[in-house]
Amino acid sequence: MADRMNTRLTMVEPAMLPVLEACGLSCYNDYVACRLGETVARSRTTETRRLVLDGAGRRETCYLKTYRHGDRSRRPWFIRDKARIEAENYDTLHRRCGVK
Repeated sequence: MADRMNTRLTMVEPAMLPVLEACGLSCYNDYVACRLGETVARSRTTETRRLVLDGAGRRETCYLKTYRHGDRSRRPWFIRDKARIEAENYDTLHRRCGVK
C-alpha cells in the first residue's frame, strides 16, 4: 500500500523532451517544483500552468498539470483516482486520434 501512495507518474510528449530539458525540466522533481509561466487553473488537488518555453532552438507553449494528493484513505475504494483517469484519457486520445 505504501508504494501506491508514493506513485510518480510523468507523461511527456517525446517531441517536447529537448525543449523541456533545455529549460531545466528533465525529471519528475523538476516538474513538481516548476514555477515557470502562469497558473491558469487551480483546484484543491491540481494546478495547471501555461509555459512558454524557449529551448533547443524552438519556442513552444505547453501546459503542466500537477496533482497534490493528501490522505488516500479519505477516498472510497470504488472511486478511481482522478489523475489516473486523466492519464488514461490522454493515452486513448493519443492512440486513437493522434492527439499529442
